[in-house]
Amino acid sequence: MKKFLLITVTLILALLIPGCSANPPAYLIPNPQEKPLWTEVSFIELDFDPQLVQVSDGIALEGFGQLLGVAAVAEETHTLFALGWEEGLASFSILDLDSVKVRYLGTVSLKGPAPTLKAVAWPQVLLEARDEEGNFSWVLLDFSGEQGKILWQDNAWVPPGLRRQPVWFNGEGWYFGSVDGPFFTDILKGETFSEFQQGLNPVENSWPYWAGGAVGSHLYLLPLKDGTVLQNLKEDSQVLLNLTEELVWNRDNTQLAWLQDGSLGLADTAGETRVIINTGIVPQTPLWSSESDTLYFLRGSEDFLGSCCEELW
Repeated sequence: MKKFLLITVTLILALLIPGCSANPPAYLIPNPQEKPLWTEVSFIELDFDPQLVQVSDGIALEGFGQLLGVAAVAEETHTLFALGWEEGLASFSILDLDSVKVRYLGTVSLKGPAPTLKAVAWPQVLLEARDEEGNFSWVLLDFSGEQGKILWQDNAWVPPGLRRQPVWFNGEGWYFGSVDGPFFTDILKGETFSEFQQGLNPVENSWPYWAGGAVGSHLYLLPLKDGTVLQNLKEDSQVLLNLTEELVWNRDNTQLAWLQDGSLGLADTAGETRVIINTGIVPQTPLWSSESDTLYFLRGSEDFLGSCCEELW
């Protein structure tokens, strides 16, 4: 009888005392153990001879396997980097569309899923693989020499709120983070640093799509509960923006178009904001033109069946 009473009291205390619940808050639950998606990553020698051939309606690529992605090389619009895939082998080539020639760069053996061509900052290329559980694998390649080489590779389980862009090019190198805590890694320097202490918990809350690093810069948008911090990861400076709804960078990351409480405006990297239009804005993401010289937005009203697109110079 005493043993039964002891067990009963123990169960009651476990349910009533804070911190003893069987279901602790999400941020207290350890991250799932990461699972590498590629079990082997290495350059291999391969007899490979892809060809560009003229066809009736254009140019075709032959002998390349499955074409997974292409990207422009720097500003050379007629020169493309191409990623091919066949039976666990990722092959890389440069396609010269003017001369209709292919320059083969090398092949990497990836035992696992097919990679995604995530980013190209020539001569460096980032490949990524991910699964539905949030496991990520990356490999960063460099093609500046006669032979390609692996600069960095890593695996991580990434919280749901951070899965848009855990690795990005900052204009000078590559950042990795923040994945398992409030810190970042400069991949090429091999340095880890912390630049913020607070923010919307990415385990409990899904971060908005615009949060995270701005490609080509050291700027990082950190969402808070009632605002957003614009963090410069290089200069260790912070700017608080009282904005939480829609934020869109222009091409050179100098201005943010924002939509908040039915108003449309602009913000710069110093935190200066101005309202452009404060009535009749449809709650939809603003859109910059390719050169960022025009900003498009939707205008309408509650009793208006449809929306019209307007442009703001």
